[in-house]
Amino acid sequence: MRKVIVFKVENVLVNGYDERKSDELSGRRLVKEIVGEEMFEREFCKVVGKRKEVMGCGEMIEKMLELERRFEEEGDMMRKYWMRDVRRRMEEREEGKEKRLVEMRKKYSDEGFGKKVIGIRNDLVDLERICGVTGSRMVFVSEERRRRVESLLYNNGLRRIEVESDLGFLEGMDEREYVVFDNVEDLRDLWVKVGLRRN
Repeated sequence: MRKVIVFKVENVLVNGYDERKSDELSGRRLVKEIVGEEMFEREFCKVVGKRKEVMGCGEMIEKMLELERRFEEEGDMMRKYWMRDVRRRMEEREEGKEKRLVEMRKKYSDEGFGKKVIGIRNDLVDLERICGVTGSRMVFVSEERRRRVESLLYNNGLRRIEVESDLGFLEGMDEREYVVFDNVEDLRDLWVKVGLRRN
């Protein structure tokens, strides 16, 4: 029986995928890259209570208009035109938003995200059962989405399943002691591969 069961889950456990949120974060990152971290922190973040929050893309466009006027009043026409160009780029991005969201959802459904459908509560409970029955160490490997995977497991009370960012922890281990899954079409395949029969 395998002692370690490993899932490579870069494109999984995103059952609650929210294309609007993802697109918003992408827009914020774009602004940060263009204007630089210092200006981004100073102009596009606001203090709410005791914490700092990043403005939404719509608010950022309004702020850019305000900055254009301010730069003009200060006589800094170069910065005014630069900010106008940034604003126009963001406005164009916002205009194409709905079409982009439809494409993002389609990509989510048709491509990598849909290849392995572990992420619904029943599947996670099944994995926990396998872990318990085999006494195995179960590890999810997710470099880009590590926090999201940890969150999902924690929120479902599945603290026994570990999350690593790469396969380095298998180094030096006998190949007969672990099994790595890149994709599982059906969880019955998983039970068979770890040497169990599903009830």
